[in-house]
Amino acid sequence: ITWHGETVVDVPPRTVAHEGPVYERPVQRPDTQDALNAATSAGLERPSTGDELRATLLKMLGSPHLCSRAFITEQYDRYVRGNTVLAEHAD
Repeated sequence: ITWHGETVVDVPPRTVAHEGPVYERPVQRPDTQDALNAATSAGLERPSTGDELRATLLKMLGSPHLCSRAFITEQYDRYVRGNTVLAEHAD
């Protein structure tokens, strides 16, 4: 294996790729985890009229965080621009 023209490691590639050391990351439970798990929607205000329901729905639909847009962005990247080297799942 070379880096900027200098040999850094001179071993068979399989040794580095498959038989190399594995880093075991330290794992720690976040302090806020219990509060997140205990949170419910019971304390949220609920629309009581049709107008409130409509306003709430429009607010939700206008939120950029309502759902994943991956389907749209993947289609755009693959079919509209057409500049991808490999399409999704083309390994």
